[in-house]
Parts: sequence; structure tokens; C-alpha cells
Amino acid sequence: MKFLYKMERKFGRFAIKNLMLHITILNAIVYLTSYLFTTFSLVSYMALVPNLVMQGQVWRIITYVFVPPNVSIILTAITLYFYYFIGLSLEHRWGSFKFNVYYLLGIILTAAASMISGYTIVGTYLNLSLFFAFAMLYPNMEVLFFFVIPIKVKYLAYFDAAFYAYVLIKGTPNDRIAIIGSLLNFFIFFGPDIYKMIKLRIKVMKNRSRYR
Repeated sequence: MKFLYKMERKFGRFAIKNLMLHITILNAIVYLTSYLFTTFSLVSYMALVPNLVMQGQVWRIITYVFVPPNVSIILTAITLYFYYFIGLSLEHRWGSFKFNVYYLLGIILTAAASMISGYTIVGTYLNLSLFFAFAMLYPNMEVLFFFVIPIKVKYLAYFDAAFYAYVLIKGTPNDRIAIIGSLLNFFIFFGPDIYKMIKLRIKVMKNRSRYR
């Protein structure tokens, strides 16, 4: 993206370094606050609720990103570490500015999808969508699935894609809007590469069928 490189030369100094570290820390703080003070629902003031945004609670356009997964404390810790590891890897590969743009674009597009549809969302799908970018850049990296089974990242991405497809079909309207909004930045960044990959595979299949 030549436009992005030009932007980086002009505005690169404003990029937030270690962005995912800040986001995961804030997620952890929100989770612990909600866990310790059960009578006070902090999350209810942070989720992106379009009607409340229109009433003046504009901070929700950003704070929904800091709403942690609604799971046990151990699974939350694992998930937040996963967010951090992927975000850090992308930032090392792209640089802080490009990663900031990718994540900010995801925030904006997800929020726009919510405001247009009127459905409430949180940031879980937005953070999970980082994994697709990671899989595109590091498809053959091996990770320990359940800390035991070595598996390549690209196969986990296929599983993640299947899960997204299932939720798009069977999930709630809120989930569908969150998924669509969270993946728009991925297709903006990687759409041309995906198109080239598909085109190349079709060409290879045609050549194989020709020589059979």
C-alpha cells in the first residue's frame, strides 16, 4: 500500500508503540474490576450500544474494545496473552504505524457496522480477527494447541474461519454484525493477496487437469 507508506512518513511519529500491550492491560483491569466488584457493572458502561451513543455516550465507540471475554479468569488470562502475542508479532513485522492503522481501522469499521445496524457489540471478535492477519504472515509457524499438540497456525486459521462461518449462520444478529465489522480491515489489507492466491491455485489446478 503506497498510500500507507506515505502516511507513515508524515504521521509515523504519532504511532502508539506496544499498542496491544496497552489494550490487553486495560482488558485485564476491566475484567478484574468486574470480578471484584460484582455490584458495579463496568462493562455496561463500555459496550457499544448505538442508542446510548446517540444520546451522548460517545466514549462507547472506543471503550468497547476494552471489554474482556466473558469467561473464567484462567481462560481470560490465556486469551489476553494470545491477543498480546499476536499483536506484538504483527507490530514487529509491520512496524508500529501500520499495526496502529490496521487496528484503528478495525475499531472504526466495527463501530460503523454497529451504529448502522443498531446492534450492541463488544470487542471480542475484533481482537480475534487479528489472528487471520497473523496466519497470513506466519502460516507455517507451529504453536501448541491446548499447550500440548503442535499445530501450524494456518490450520488454526481454517478452524477459526469455520467457527466464524458457523456463527454467521447460527449466531445472533449482534454476533453477525460484530464478525462482519471486525473482518473488513482484514480484507482491505489482505484482499489483493487472497485474490492472487486463489487465482494462482485455480491456474495450478487447470494446468494439472490439462496434463492428466
